[in-house]
Amino acid sequence: MPIRETEQDEGSKNCLLTSNVSYWPSMPVVTVHRYLPNGSVVEYEESFTPWPHGDKGFYVIEDWTEELGISPPCYITKATGKAVLEAEGKAGYGLFLRWRVKNDGNSWSDLKRVDKRKETAVSAGSVRVAVYTIPISNGSWKIETGELLENPYWFNSTGGGRFVSTWFNGTCTCKPEEIVEATLKKIKSAGFKEKEHVGILETEVLKPMYSAFFVRDSQYLYVEFAQVKGMDLVRVLMIMGDEEVVKAYAEAFTAGSVGG
Repeated sequence: MPIRETEQDEGSKNCLLTSNVSYWPSMPVVTVHRYLPNGSVVEYEESFTPWPHGDKGFYVIEDWTEELGISPPCYITKATGKAVLEAEGKAGYGLFLRWRVKNDGNSWSDLKRVDKRKETAVSAGSVRVAVYTIPISNGSWKIETGELLENPYWFNSTGGGRFVSTWFNGTCTCKPEEIVEATLKKIKSAGFKEKEHVGILETEVLKPMYSAFFVRDSQYLYVEFAQVKGMDLVRVLMIMGDEEVVKAYAEAFTAGSVGG
């Protein structure tokens, strides 16, 4: 069942979606296809998946950013939860983008295709991950999700999911910089202080906007905003845990490199 279907009214700039959207509980994987007026389609997928060796552990849907009051406004996709690794494992990152045009008949040709995968060793423990996408121009997007039917989802499970899809037609009423401003205001209002601003290398798919580590007591928070090229989408990534964990996953879950 979808989590909710509603407009969002959040942040200092009163950012709003121009139409409603539905959400399903899922692993931190984003799949969005943008349908352009000229008939071409841009397909985008990005995945952020912690996984323990021997499948020892679980992932639980947990709307932790909402509970803290730090979620961004205007999102059309969201995946939020906590991974608990009971053994050492890996952080798998994937980025796929394909720009397709239809030929005469039913065949398609790829104008552009990018497919990047990497795995990073991580220690046992827990990490919270949240990923959102936000439209920044009026358009038509098809959203695809692997809905989790088990919560928690044990990594050794052989089922517990189904494929669902929905459409969003519209945009966010805020500009990209206003989305960043509104989100950062909420983060600071929640008691987080910026600890270290970091630079992310631009890639052929993602254009960095803002990224930094924040701290509140013993909690470390990594926040990254990037524009997905050719999609008119802003992707927001948030990671929370202790300092060592957050820095390890921040390095693992970016298409470029985290620099000082």
